Amino acid sequence: MARLVPANSRAITSGIVYRGKAIPELTGTYVFGDYIKQQLFTLTIDPGTGEPVTTALDAVAGPAATWVSLAEDDNGEISAVATSSIRLLMAAAPTPRSHD
Repeated sequence: MARLVPANSRAITSGIVYRGKAIPELTGTYVFGDYIKQQLFTLTIDPGTGEPVTTALDAVAGPAATWVSLAEDDNGEISAVATSSIRLLMAAAPTPRSHD
């Protein structure tokens, strides 16, 4: 896992594979949070190079938060749990911003 997440990540707190239907572009993508950076990210593997690609989900997740867990409902939608709130991730996928 250390090889797959950005080098400047601080505290990966939770992760889950997205299986919902609200954001088709994320289906099968690993979603995780960084407690210290207060951001949510996706992790995919580039099929051409086999290298990890990490993308910030700033546009979907909204304001920064201290993410402590991710949960999946019966429909495969993900809720991100922070120390101060719970947010359901149901929005269009963001424009990728690579963090290699």
